[in-house]
Order: sequence, then C-alpha cells, then structure tokens
Amino acid sequence: VDLHLHTAWQREVVAVVAGNLPNLQFVFSTHSPIVAGMLSRENIFVMDTDETGAAVVRQSDESVFGLNADQVLLSSYFGLESTRAPGAMRELRELSRRASGGNNDAAREFLTKIAVGFEESPNDVGRRAGRARAARKGKRGATRTGTQLGKKRVAKTAKKKAKRKSVKKRTKKRRAVTRSK
Repeated sequence: VDLHLHTAWQREVVAVVAGNLPNLQFVFSTHSPIVAGMLSRENIFVMDTDETGAAVVRQSDESVFGLNADQVLLSSYFGLESTRAPGAMRELRELSRRASGGNNDAAREFLTKIAVGFEESPNDVGRRAGRARAARKGKRGATRTGTQLGKKRVAKTAKKKAKRKSVKKRTKKRRAVTRSK
C-alpha cells in the first residue's frame, strides 16, 4: 500500500480507504513503519518463513499503534537493532568505548554525533548556536526567522509601491507640462 506514496499520505491511506468503503475488507501489504504504526495489533499479520522455509503467517502481541517510525522499526515486526547506518553504529560504539575509558573528547564527539548527526563538526554546531543567539538578539548577519523575513518582505513591497507611485506622479506632471506648452 505504501509503494510510491509520500510519507504524509502513508499516514492516512488505510483510514481513508477503509472510511470510504466501510463494507469491504482489505488486505494491504507494506514494509512501511509509518503505515504499520497506524494500525492496531489485531490488524497486523506478519508473513514469514519457518526453519524449513515454509511460509507462515503470525500475529504479534506487541502493539505499535501510535509509535513513531523509529520505534516501529525497532519493534519485533521489523527486528532492527538500530535505524542508524551500520558504519555510524560502529563509529558510535568506538566513541562510546573511548568515552567510557575517560576520553572527554570522545565523549563530546559522541554526544555531538547523537544530537546533530555525522555531517556537522562541533564547530558547525557552535556557529549555528551563535547565529541563533544573535538572531534572538536581533543582530545583523544573524539567521532570520520566518516572521522577520515576512516583515522584511512587507517593508520591501511597501517601498516598491511608494517608488512606483512617485514615478507615476512625476510622469503625470511631465505630461501636464508637455500638454500646456
């Protein structure tokens, strides 16, 4: 059911279809944790294979209704150890090991990677925090919020309108002077 559907639509597709066709029973298949998180435990059947390779259908006692995608992926339905990339997990384990041994730099790096990801350096985080503080104080060069940008656009538009009005007035005066000659 989730094939080629935007994630926002995945959240609603089962309820919309079932709501519009209430007298029909549907069988959907999905690998989407978003779709699975929209269903009650009684409505989820897992197709699997046993030790001999035979297909089996099972139901779990675990409920995933209302959980976020990460929580569903870490449930028994999907069985993932982590939603992070395997290389990232190895790096986090190594940083954790070094931090447990008393390495403060490794501890800081571990916390930074957990908080903001692997692409940003601690310097990027510091710069972003500095820009955010400056924006709150209204300093130049700071990152502006949507409201500030909206006010700026309104001011620019007002300036442009005033300029157009001024140009129109001058044009009218010139025409009037030209006609009177």
